[in-house]
Amino acid sequence: MNSATLKDLLDKYKRHALSPQEEAAFMEAVSAAGQEDVVLADIIQELQQSTLHEGMTTGVQLQVLQQIQARIGRKPVARRVGLRRLLPYAAAVLVLVAAGGYWLHMGKKKEATTPVATVVLPGSNKAILTTSTGEQILLGAGHHADIPLQGGVSVQQVGDEQLAYQETPVSARLVTNTLATPLGGQFQVVLADGTKVWLNAGSTLTYPAAFTATERRVTLEGEAYFEVAAHAAQPFKVVVKGMEVQVLGTHFNIMAYEDEPSTSATLLEGAVKVIHDGASEILKPGTQASLLKTGHQIRVAAVDTAMAVAWKNGNLQLQDADIGTIMRQVARWYNVQVQYEQAISDRHFSLDISRDISLNDLLVVLAATGVHCRLEDKVVTVLK
Repeated sequence: MNSATLKDLLDKYKRHALSPQEEAAFMEAVSAAGQEDVVLADIIQELQQSTLHEGMTTGVQLQVLQQIQARIGRKPVARRVGLRRLLPYAAAVLVLVAAGGYWLHMGKKKEATTPVATVVLPGSNKAILTTSTGEQILLGAGHHADIPLQGGVSVQQVGDEQLAYQETPVSARLVTNTLATPLGGQFQVVLADGTKVWLNAGSTLTYPAAFTATERRVTLEGEAYFEVAAHAAQPFKVVVKGMEVQVLGTHFNIMAYEDEPSTSATLLEGAVKVIHDGASEILKPGTQASLLKTGHQIRVAAVDTAMAVAWKNGNLQLQDADIGTIMRQVARWYNVQVQYEQAISDRHFSLDISRDISLNDLLVVLAATGVHCRLEDKVVTVLK
């Protein structure tokens, strides 16, 4: 069968318009090798044309195509895949493009199509500062309130994304501040010693407004990336539930969410000591210490540090992660509830996408990896 005839039958296949005779001829053709390029070209064409449809940006089109290519195992140099394996993707892309705010499971037969009534935007720069007197001040875009002196230290919001403390004056007093990001929020803070901290969504950092003691101690719940200013006479310590990280001057990330199975510290530069229950481990750059919530032993392993700080650089990047891990990040960043139609699958997925896209666009990309979801209001249901 020539390419033109196959393309015509493919178009009918996607519209479920094949006659019994045409379907028999089509299935016979797709059983033969050598026609994969016809279908892949059709997928690319559909995605390219989809810029006319709201909600399918160029970046998302590329992400969908990359996920399809990754899932079918296609490489730039020709490892051939069966044409039958490509057909569900061709049908799915047609539905994704043509339906705009609607989508369905990938496959030949239409399954329950669900309208997406709400566009869920990505998280943004926002936080709440709780001062030493208990006053709560909103931070972020549209919020530029005057912040009173904190223990004699001047504090101000810089732009829409950062809180900055001035260098500790000699007359400073020891008072405690708390900076908290809600679900769907992120923020930065420059502490009085010059240490820079990036807070991920759903995180809380408690710290002195001025470091007047012999050590610099802060407490973290959630996740944060630190670039610690070097002060040899004042070691910097981060306390999280079940773990303490001690440093002099270094760059590292700590993840300590309550809903994660483990707490981890990942070192990018310098050296840190991780302490738990009297035991300690020294980390070198490129390694991560992790402590299971149900365990008592610190485990150290080499990791891809770019993956650990992808959130700080504006990306959702995961390698060989289960669906639960992916959806916990989705829930925090988009401030949505996630539920499952059945027990969580033990399949693993990889993902690398900007955190700036809407949740609706992200779900399109996840569909191309084989993760199918339904979005209603602010509840994401992971389907069977």
